[in-house]
Amino acid sequence: MLAGGAAHATPAPGRGTGGQGTKGRGRGRLALGVEKLLELRTLKTLDGASVGLITNPTGVDQALTSTIDLLIEA
Repeated sequence: MLAGGAAHATPAPGRGTGGQGTKGRGRGRLALGVEKLLELRTLKTLDGASVGLITNPTGVDQALTSTIDLLIEA
């Protein structure tokens, strides 16, 4: 019964479709938080400030570069 039920399961609206088919989604490029932080205009606001980072192994950008490595290079 479980296998039969799973075969007919439908994802919730906006889920399991990669955002396709939902109004206003699936368009443009997704920007991760670290990528937004490292934009020049945002980075300028941190000039001269001490910045701490709490992260884990999944803290990467879209090219899979570590967040800490990105901040050090900035």
